[in-house]
Amino acid sequence: MKNTGTDRPSPASLGGIIGIAGAYFVLARLSLLLAIPPGYASAIWPPAGLALATALLYGYRVAFGVFLGSFAANLLTGLNTGSDLLSHATVLSAVIGSGAALQTLIGAFLLSRFTSYPFTLDRGRDVVVFLLLCGPVSCLVNATLSVTCLRISGFISSNEYLFSWLTWWVGDAIGTMIVAPVVLSLLVKNEGIWKFRRITVTLPLCLLFSLIVFIYVLVSHQEQQRIENEFKLKAELITSQIKSEWADHLDALFSQAAFFLASGKVHRNNFKIFTQYWLARHQSIHALEWIPRVVQAERVRYEEAARQDGYPRFRITERAEQGRMIERTAQPEYFPVYYVEPYEGNEMALGFDLASDTSRLNAINQAIETKKPVGTERVILVQEKADQYGFLVFLPVYTPAASRPEEGNQNESFIGFALGVFRIKDVMDIWGGQAQAQGINIRLIDLTAGDQLLYDSVSTVPQGPTVNKDPNLSSGRSWLINNLDIAQRHWQLSFSPTGGYLATHRSLQAWSVLVGGLVFAVFAIVFLLIMTGRTARIETLVREKTRALEKEIAERRQTENALRESEQNYREIFNATSDGLTIHDNSGKIFDVNDRACAIFGHNRAVMLGRSINDLSLGMPPFSKAEAKEKILRTLEEGAQLFEWLCRRENDQLFWAEIAVRACELGGKKCLIASVRDISERKQAEETMKTALKEKEILLREIHHRVKNNMQMISSLLTLQAEAVENEQIRQTFIECQQRIITMAMIHETLYSGNDLSSINLSDYLKRLISHLRGIFSRHTGVQIITELDAIELNIDTAVPCGLIINELLTNAFKHAFLQGDSGLIKIKNHPVGKKELVLEISDNGRGLPADLDFDNPSSLGLKLVKGLLEHQLNGSWNIIDEGGTTFILRWPLPFQKRGETL
Repeated sequence: MKNTGTDRPSPASLGGIIGIAGAYFVLARLSLLLAIPPGYASAIWPPAGLALATALLYGYRVAFGVFLGSFAANLLTGLNTGSDLLSHATVLSAVIGSGAALQTLIGAFLLSRFTSYPFTLDRGRDVVVFLLLCGPVSCLVNATLSVTCLRISGFISSNEYLFSWLTWWVGDAIGTMIVAPVVLSLLVKNEGIWKFRRITVTLPLCLLFSLIVFIYVLVSHQEQQRIENEFKLKAELITSQIKSEWADHLDALFSQAAFFLASGKVHRNNFKIFTQYWLARHQSIHALEWIPRVVQAERVRYEEAARQDGYPRFRITERAEQGRMIERTAQPEYFPVYYVEPYEGNEMALGFDLASDTSRLNAINQAIETKKPVGTERVILVQEKADQYGFLVFLPVYTPAASRPEEGNQNESFIGFALGVFRIKDVMDIWGGQAQAQGINIRLIDLTAGDQLLYDSVSTVPQGPTVNKDPNLSSGRSWLINNLDIAQRHWQLSFSPTGGYLATHRSLQAWSVLVGGLVFAVFAIVFLLIMTGRTARIETLVREKTRALEKEIAERRQTENALRESEQNYREIFNATSDGLTIHDNSGKIFDVNDRACAIFGHNRAVMLGRSINDLSLGMPPFSKAEAKEKILRTLEEGAQLFEWLCRRENDQLFWAEIAVRACELGGKKCLIASVRDISERKQAEETMKTALKEKEILLREIHHRVKNNMQMISSLLTLQAEAVENEQIRQTFIECQQRIITMAMIHETLYSGNDLSSINLSDYLKRLISHLRGIFSRHTGVQIITELDAIELNIDTAVPCGLIINELLTNAFKHAFLQGDSGLIKIKNHPVGKKELVLEISDNGRGLPADLDFDNPSSLGLKLVKGLLEHQLNGSWNIIDEGGTTFILRWPLPFQKRGETL
């Protein structure tokens, strides 16, 4: 250092070095409270200023005390971080301590080379050089050395390197520039300017330091809260998606169970066809299987049946050591994998007795006991070729007797399991992979099995979690924990961010505070040092302020010119719109209007300004002042409205307008912007259309009424003709024709009397038809008719052949299924299949059809009529079941949906 002849403080003694190390340690521990993870890069680092100031005062040997204090502080931080950091803590702390000592030495050397002792700092140049060298320049040393060491050691990622370096550098620079002058003012023995600065410099700088720390802590906390809130929203969405994915997988099992119950006996090919839908829709389902309950006496039969199905080597097996599959030893009962789809990749599982494994057997017993789907703990699948866990869900399937325990032993109704086989990683990777791409780690733990790990998005080994030292992988706390209840298993989902997530989602707010603090600290320190050192610099400061003021005035003039130009552009755009625009205050008074609005209302702009909505409207209900006031208030509350309003021009001519009103703020005050469009021509067209539609509806009703009357007249003529015919067979033919005409007449009567002229309700129509047939066949008092009818809408093209078909089948049932005085049951039900087909079933428990009846070419006129109408007019098909009575199952395309639905 240069010596100007003034006495310098004596070099630091051993006790002084230890004292400096202790002071450095204390300040470092306090500063690390503001550190950015992993605990080394602090936002503000006062120990750097302490180290540099003491080195300037007491010599280079102070650097050893700096090393000791930094080493101890960082070593303690490393030990508190955890086992992952423990093995490197000593070396890393030594490197950081060496960087701090080296930075102190370089800073002291630069200041001694380019400035002189004592450091009066009474000139602007000296102040700038001092702050530049002790802050931004010398602080490059430790930031570069230490952050690079952290990156090489793997404690920060490449994404975090620049941010950590900037944080470290800015923190050291702020700490040096603020604390060094304070320490100098307290320790320099020269009682000149520094004595004065103990109050005028130390107090403001301490306040400045506290302010920077406070703002940084506040901004950092807000930023951390923002990051956590965004993370939790994403994690909640992923949780919902994962729950939905598992729920869809379980739906496949319930659908499979319903398929077995509804079908009775399911063959392998049926099972394969059924499962193809689910496997195609959910490719993460590893397999869907049917697990029958096989007692020892039925084992041979089951094995032989599977071999006949195309699996000549099928046998019931169990897994021996080393994973070999051997023949299962004799047991009272077995639960083998009997059907499995897809078969490719699951060959080893076919025939495997799930009861041979303890974890699977526990799930089987629990499922039988609870009659609910039950999942296993994590298992290794017998067909597993990759390295991940499997998860099985057993859904017990019971015959319908299971719901009526009084009819027999309830255990005998249990027939087997619908089984879902899932590879946990395959299922979780659907969303876990996306989460990992977003920087979100997911862990799935089975709490039911005692915190058993099921899935870890950062680990690919199923034997358990691994320690991964990749800095992008978070080993800290979970930011969100959610529970999943899947098939009687209580799972826990935990989400934690990666270092990359924090790096990409961290905004520049906290760092901007540091940079702003650095800039502000520089100006504040420069100002304080110059003001206290050289009062003569005031004139220079005034000139600088004057120049700044002149620049501000020039900028303000430019701003005013820009505002005038913006106002002109606004006015041109405002008047160029095709709709009328009016701007109102919150009471409805107009304070701005465009040219188009003036043209619509027939007023000039001066007349329009200051007028209210009431002055421009009809002024009578429902367009009264109260209604206008209500719309203003509603717009202010809801933000926007669109409505039609009857308005008045200057010449008192009334016209309809479509008005869109939106609330906004102009100049800090609430106002309303209304867009006005003249729709008088459109309203007139709407009225014309309504009149035309009304006339069309009257015409259609009259047509249906006349068709119905004509059919009734034809029916009456057939009745008269039948009475005149003596041949009974011919007379019956006339009566049957009359009945068919009445059936069609009912349809037109229903259309005429109903609200909808395009369709009829099938349920209502059938009830009227049944009532009519009851009256004709009144001698069959013992025959009961039961209907199970959905509200299906049919157009007239479908309703007429449908009504004739039902009339023929019901008439045949009354005439041929039952003798006079017999008791019996006729059942009619319909239901849609999907949204494109209608199924109608008409059944009776009567005598049945003749044995020689040819369904493809029936001899009776009624069945010929049914077959012809069904195939040629409805494009449908039929199926006849002649067991314990007669059942006609009719199917045809459904042009209308259930009431209330749309195609």
